[in-house]
Amino acid sequence: IITKDQKYLITGSSDSRTIIWNYETGKELISLIALDSTDWAVVAPDGRFDASPNGMKLLYYVQGLEVLPLESFFEKYYTPGLLKQVLSNPDNQTEQRGPIDFRKTLRLPPKVALSSNIKELATDLTQAKIFLQVSDAGGGIDEVRLYQNGKLLPKEMIIDKKTVNIGRKQEITYSAPLVSGKNEFKATGFNLDRTESIPVNLIVNRNSVESSINLYLMAIGVNTYKNAVYNLTYAKPDAEAFVKKVEQYSSDLFKKIIKYEFYDNNATRTNIEAAINKIIAESKPEDVFVFYYAGHGVMSEEEDGLPAEFYLIPHDVVKMYGRNDLLSTKGLSASWLKDNCAKIKAQKQLVLLDACHSGGAVESFAMMRDAATEKAILQLARSAGITVLAAAGTEQGAVEFAQLGHGVFTYALLEGLDGYADGKKDGKVTVKEIEAYLNDRVPALTLQYRGVEQYPNSYGRGQDFPIGVVKK
Repeated sequence: IITKDQKYLITGSSDSRTIIWNYETGKELISLIALDSTDWAVVAPDGRFDASPNGMKLLYYVQGLEVLPLESFFEKYYTPGLLKQVLSNPDNQTEQRGPIDFRKTLRLPPKVALSSNIKELATDLTQAKIFLQVSDAGGGIDEVRLYQNGKLLPKEMIIDKKTVNIGRKQEITYSAPLVSGKNEFKATGFNLDRTESIPVNLIVNRNSVESSINLYLMAIGVNTYKNAVYNLTYAKPDAEAFVKKVEQYSSDLFKKIIKYEFYDNNATRTNIEAAINKIIAESKPEDVFVFYYAGHGVMSEEEDGLPAEFYLIPHDVVKMYGRNDLLSTKGLSASWLKDNCAKIKAQKQLVLLDACHSGGAVESFAMMRDAATEKAILQLARSAGITVLAAAGTEQGAVEFAQLGHGVFTYALLEGLDGYADGKKDGKVTVKEIEAYLNDRVPALTLQYRGVEQYPNSYGRGQDFPIGVVKK
């Protein structure tokens, strides 16, 4: 098929791909792959890809006897909205970069093995030693991650680390606290190209009755910024309403709800870090941590070879663009949030971000900036092993409607906690149910009040758990 404007030639192939070509140059632009009725992937010849979460696991690259899923290349090549980028860019990046021959360039990720000091099917111990062996498979060893029940364990839990065979092998020992019942450990490694290994798993069961569970709730809402140009209308009311709603519906689930609230001029990195450090010191693995933020969110600029990063903007950041120094000292980066979520021992964690870009974003870069934000949020969820539910990455997506009295994301969130998200009708509202409700409700609300559907960014990498009991 040749498009009417004669820009593109569309063909089908024997391997079930739909390929879009540049009609004038004859060069392949992108392949569309339908993996089943719900999962898909789009792949460019230069290695970039976009895919459904499960689609990343279903499509593989093969080198000899080694098989690597698409998600192993997430950090380097995942590009949200890739199809739109490729087809809307007149100076197409695929043709500029040229195709990649993975058969020649692919370096394998390290091999990872897991074991424990606990050999029985179950134990009464409260702590376990987890042993990781990481071996270079040709691409070097850059980073190793260990997850417990889906949540990233911090480096502070490492009690021993040895490098042998001239740096080609690492032996790492963690001391991990065990929760009641099943403890599933998962390890993965990255090579120097940031290609990720296929995870390996180990299960340790603890015989005990779960102790009382506390909820640590942190809410940040910034209406009034030090630079009044950035002031918002509903960020603070959104955060306050969320806290009240959680208290209303969560009191029967937890022994205690420990709140930390930061609004307007109190919402500074110094104050927030002090509270985070208290939660790190006090929380237990069986506890729950919920982090809610309403305010501005921006991508930093690439600088001195360092990649751009997503930041939440506290009260005293007076310039969001062109001042990476302000962002790094006063802002809350995705890396900062990931590291602190890892240090907080609570294994059930939920991060809610009702954050928008400033209107100062240059129009021509808006699409690339949005894609970078979406990837940053997904990477936060993937790397930390938590669930992140976020408003869309643009100012338009995180809109505030006077008719609703809230930002649209938080309005839908509050509705969900009121019981509208209770899909099972069992009287409980879980994280997964909230995620599903937001994905349906936010587009409907934005279409009703704005005429254009906007979709939230939701990435459920952590455990599912109830956050409210619907009182009838």
